[in-house]
Amino acid sequence: MNLRHFVLGLIWACTALQAAADLPAPDPERPLWLRTPSISPDGSRIAFTHGGQIWVVPAAGGEARSLTSEQFYSHQPVWSPDGHRIAFASKRHGNDDVFVMPVAGGPVTRLTHHSATDLPQAFTPDGQEVLFASNRLGDAKASALDGAKDLGGSFEQLYSVPVQGGRPVLVLPFPALEVAPAADGQRLLYTDRRSSENEWRKHHVSEAARDIWLFDRQAGTHRRLTDFRGEDRNAIWTPQQDAVLWLSERSGSFNVWRQALAGGGAQQITFHKDHPVRFLSSARDGSLVYGFDGEIWRLTAGAMEAQRVPVQIRQGNLMAGPSNVNLAGQATELAVSPTAPEYALIARGEVFVVSALSGVTRRITDTPAEERHLSYAPDGRSLMYASERNGRWEVMEARLRRAEDPGFAGAAPFIESLLISGEGDAFQPMFSPDGSRIAYWQDRTTLRVFDRQTRRSVQVLGKESVYSYTDDDLNFAWAPDGRWLVSRTGFETTAEVELIDATGQAPRRNISRSGFTDSHPIVSADGSAVLWLSDRVALHSADSNAAAMDVYAGFLTPEAFDTFRATPEERQRLDQLRQRQAAAKPDAAAASTAQKAPAKASPAALPTADGIERRTVRLTPLSLQPGFFRLTPDQRTLVVVANDPTGQVVGYAIDTASHSPRVLFTRPPGSTVDIETDDKVTTLVVLGPQGIERYDIASGKSQGVVPFRAEMVRDAQAEIAAIFDHAWRLTQVKFYDPKLHGVDWAAVGQAHRKFLPYVRHWEELAEVLSEMVGELNASHQGGYFIAATPSDDATASLGVYFDDTWRGEGQKVVEVLPGGPADRPGSALRSGTTLLAVDGNPITAQTDVHRWLNRKAGQPVLLSLRPAQGGNPVEQTVIPVGQGQEIALAYRRWVDQRREQVTRLSGGRLGYIHVPAMDLNGYLQAYSDLFGQHRLTEAVVVDVRYNGGGNLHDQLAALLTGQHLAALVSRDGVRFIDIPTTRWSKPSILIANAASYSDGSAFPALYQRQKIGKLVGQRVPGTATAVLWEHQLDQRVVYGVPQLGFMGEDGKWFENQEIVPEVIVDADPVAVTAGRDPQLERAVQELLLQIGPAKAAR
Repeated sequence: MNLRHFVLGLIWACTALQAAADLPAPDPERPLWLRTPSISPDGSRIAFTHGGQIWVVPAAGGEARSLTSEQFYSHQPVWSPDGHRIAFASKRHGNDDVFVMPVAGGPVTRLTHHSATDLPQAFTPDGQEVLFASNRLGDAKASALDGAKDLGGSFEQLYSVPVQGGRPVLVLPFPALEVAPAADGQRLLYTDRRSSENEWRKHHVSEAARDIWLFDRQAGTHRRLTDFRGEDRNAIWTPQQDAVLWLSERSGSFNVWRQALAGGGAQQITFHKDHPVRFLSSARDGSLVYGFDGEIWRLTAGAMEAQRVPVQIRQGNLMAGPSNVNLAGQATELAVSPTAPEYALIARGEVFVVSALSGVTRRITDTPAEERHLSYAPDGRSLMYASERNGRWEVMEARLRRAEDPGFAGAAPFIESLLISGEGDAFQPMFSPDGSRIAYWQDRTTLRVFDRQTRRSVQVLGKESVYSYTDDDLNFAWAPDGRWLVSRTGFETTAEVELIDATGQAPRRNISRSGFTDSHPIVSADGSAVLWLSDRVALHSADSNAAAMDVYAGFLTPEAFDTFRATPEERQRLDQLRQRQAAAKPDAAAASTAQKAPAKASPAALPTADGIERRTVRLTPLSLQPGFFRLTPDQRTLVVVANDPTGQVVGYAIDTASHSPRVLFTRPPGSTVDIETDDKVTTLVVLGPQGIERYDIASGKSQGVVPFRAEMVRDAQAEIAAIFDHAWRLTQVKFYDPKLHGVDWAAVGQAHRKFLPYVRHWEELAEVLSEMVGELNASHQGGYFIAATPSDDATASLGVYFDDTWRGEGQKVVEVLPGGPADRPGSALRSGTTLLAVDGNPITAQTDVHRWLNRKAGQPVLLSLRPAQGGNPVEQTVIPVGQGQEIALAYRRWVDQRREQVTRLSGGRLGYIHVPAMDLNGYLQAYSDLFGQHRLTEAVVVDVRYNGGGNLHDQLAALLTGQHLAALVSRDGVRFIDIPTTRWSKPSILIANAASYSDGSAFPALYQRQKIGKLVGQRVPGTATAVLWEHQLDQRVVYGVPQLGFMGEDGKWFENQEIVPEVIVDADPVAVTAGRDPQLERAVQELLLQIGPAKAAR
């Protein structure tokens, strides 16, 4: 849990290391990052993608001409057979749609109208249709991928659409990419896809690696042409169409290879090294064009060596240089001045100060790098923050220059200086109460204390004591006297709270010692108590993970605990006693000083905390999901801000004596980014998208909103470089294998950084990052651009499968999704019904119904229907659902079909469960199925195909490894409950495939190692790592680093170690098309053999 940004729910990631000045200017004479080159059929021209635009250049080279504008990201051009048109993908409407336009210029025609990602693959040989890949509902019978659609666009199906636009038709009901139709129109080369792995991953050898297939449309057969265990992809035909060329990694890096269809050995055609060959295409005369190291290469027919195509692009880049950015809604971090009426903020990685009186905003830092971990010095005269501007995280300070200036708001001059730097990272700094020292984390694993006077630091907590999964998750706090700190130690789920000597001399002392998760410690104002969050008595979900937390307080001395528990009268008496004792102390202290020299801080400064477990109390009357908590100085009120079950943010003031909560405020979801209080804990300060709101804790009344209105000048190219450099370095310091799989990471970084001057869209940066990190040959990696705006297309669903082969008026319904919008009593929208119109818009043979369902989810639409039995059209109002609900409905149907199949094949003896993800919902459904509808079955088939991962291996393994020990039996001899009651003690069998990912691959490995049962299906690629996904400076850019790896007792990583089933059953394309599931059929067969014949009924 990240308390500082608990509602935002995103990690505000690192961004920059080097300024844009480090990037050379784009070279118009030799531009880089020329992607998806495609040679025209006559071999005279090459279309390609650059800067999010489609370009055309003569095949021999020259000045390129743009076909599309720069505003909307366009890519992946393919030529029509006559060379007059180009189809391409563009995000004109938010998602990728297929468009077509004349190469000579002219109007652009939109071909697809669905909000799924649609990517053109090729024209049909007659030029009348465009083949494209899309992740849609698909076919009612060949519904194998309905179990995988929740994984996103990784499992596209192949469709065709007329070049004039119209109704798409399903061609292949499984992933078939980079297709190349033969001239006869009957044969089709395609690349398969069996995993959701990073598109640009390299060097992996597993079932996830791709292969080349040949589909004969007339015969309905599929033939695998490649058997290399590594990558084979992007096949094309030779001119005679008796052989194929494709890209393969069998030489160590992607190169062009050739093989005759009749068989024989594969022949290497190109011999590039160090970088992959990408995007192979050919002309009718056999000339080849491909991409290599960001440029276009051409191998003319009959030539022995390819040559680089000299391309010139003389278009200017208006993205380069400074531009203004409105920072509304981009503030992420808040600090309250202890002395002046002002607040400091972080917004888009920069430090700002806002006047609490006028709302005037002032910018403090100006770098393309991110600053974060913001705080004021105790005297309010300096701001401290971490910055990554110099290639590593360092601690910086901005200090007021003039004594007469009370704060930074306005125009008060200040000096910025470097406080703490080193070879590693120094971040999350925190001033000691007197400001003389700074505690900070070094390299995310070591807590150090820096003395400002001596300029030296000392380690107070070593890396063997803590692990940081996400930045900011290692919370710590100073004691008021500055002699000790309190910190979270251990791992997230096994965290403890410990006292740390600020001199680093005394051993640390664990004060939580619960065995549960204890984290986010703070210290009371007088230093007498430590507060933290714990799940020790909170509600836990069925998968044993905490669903809520409580605030606990541990009192360091019996006297402090007595005071806390005292009645008002007792507290008054104790206060008077302490006042009398304090009045007598000065004389005694003076006498002691005359006899002794001043003593240095010693290990004895660390509280003993003996017996603290008897002085630890729960302060919250009910378990919550806290994002912030503070104890008032008098310890009478606990302030807590938490999310309620509906996502609303609620502020509470809890009386610590009576445990009675008082609601201070309720704010809508998404309205709270960060929370602080003033030093006296009288005012709660809440940062939201609209500004800073203050609440009086005593009354709960709002004291008004200070708006945050700011703009900043930023350089987009500088941000691109900053994100790249940060991602490179984050991988270097967080990747689970310190040897980075033997890769020269510095060389890889430099090889890809040269492309940055040519990147103009975030999609391109994400692809550069994916290509770079693909060199590591690891799972859970890559860059992704996740864009969504309110104006984007959003196709609604009627919850029906249509007949793609229907060519008449309207669209004929094949099947209704159970539980969907059409599945209503008395509905005329049923199997056999023909949809004639939507809201009065007729559905002709050339109409794509999805265009009339755009942005209609949740809104009534009027349908005109011809009933299945014929007759006059009828009207019916239906409320469509969104794509997410359609996916869920299709998945439920997929599971029900397989459960019915297992029941039929086994005669009711076996049960079936599918676990789609290693999460709470997956566990709840598995438990419910096992002990609900399958309670009386003899064994169960467990299916983790298309499981996208999570963290459930322990719970699922425990669930399936029960050993029958006893039963609860009535006096009549009726056996009611088996013991154990919550663990399955009957046989099981597991089905997995190449798309069982992350924890979905760890579980099959553990299932085998524990010998729970047989494993059936495809080889499962080893992808068992724990990943850090970071949202970058522009939060739509996401980057992943696998930081923890599963390791067996043999000392070997699970990563890249395939799990080989006892019974290997591949996914047969013909069976999939026919609606069969051979892996499930074989699993039933094997499990029935294991349990033997059915016992005779008694």
